[in-house]
Amino acid sequence: MAGQINPSNAQFDAASLDIQEPLAESAMLAKQWSETLCSDCASYHGAWQILRLLGVLNSMRSDDDFLLTQLDRAIGSGAGKILVSGAADYAMQARIAAVADKHGVKPRITIVDLCETPLELNRWYAGRTGMNVELFKGDMLEYHNPQHFDLVCTHSFLPFFSPDQRSKLVSVWWDCLVPGGAVLTAQRTRPDDFSRRHGFSEAQAEALGQRAYNLAEEHHERLGIDPGLARRLAVNYAAGRSTYVLRDSEQLRRLFLQQGFELEQFAFPDRAQIEKDIPSTPTQAGHRRLRILARKAVI
Repeated sequence: MAGQINPSNAQFDAASLDIQEPLAESAMLAKQWSETLCSDCASYHGAWQILRLLGVLNSMRSDDDFLLTQLDRAIGSGAGKILVSGAADYAMQARIAAVADKHGVKPRITIVDLCETPLELNRWYAGRTGMNVELFKGDMLEYHNPQHFDLVCTHSFLPFFSPDQRSKLVSVWWDCLVPGGAVLTAQRTRPDDFSRRHGFSEAQAEALGQRAYNLAEEHHERLGIDPGLARRLAVNYAAGRSTYVLRDSEQLRRLFLQQGFELEQFAFPDRAQIEKDIPSTPTQAGHRRLRILARKAVI
């Protein structure tokens, strides 16, 4: 069945894959678009690609060893319809495109997000690569396309939803998948954080701004990002960044199992990968992203 993972492809080398992310070309476009297309999220979408370009944030690069391996297995086994659930920019599309190019195929990608800015970035990226992409502006909780997709891809998306909304989100993913299809994701857990929401303190925001300033100054000749602008974007990004806390792995496990998913992968990365992680919100010891592959059983 399309989307059913073939476990025999164990020799895939994720590090060898050439992922095209032209951040130097699109980062300032994202900032410009956010000023007119965003509503209350311009501080997030306007800064995101510039902070990635500078190396302030890693985004999903920290999980490429897992994400690319699973994408390779799924696309190599026939996953032809892929849903990207939430997109800060074109990072997920870039990874799907790289894997698809390796296999000589062009899957149909649907990307859903509340904001037009990341959708415009994905439209821009698809125009460069020729990927078959459909864009849908709206709330993922209201998205309806039953049993249409072989794979749902998302990254650090669940914390944008309250505990009461998460079950609905997972049920939407379930409804969107064909039998045998799967959800591929990575989600950070914060076992020592007992607050409802997590964000930057004023001191942490200033520290992020200083880091952005230093990197922009260090790489100014190569990247041309004004250090003062980098600082302002980073501080504003941090001031507006707040997500719901996912405390532990059991919360996540229950979300998927209660919906009926089978957990084929449900584990933390090894220490070497954890050390490469640069989170988009402040972290503490023990905060790690859980890698998840949850499959909808064939009945």
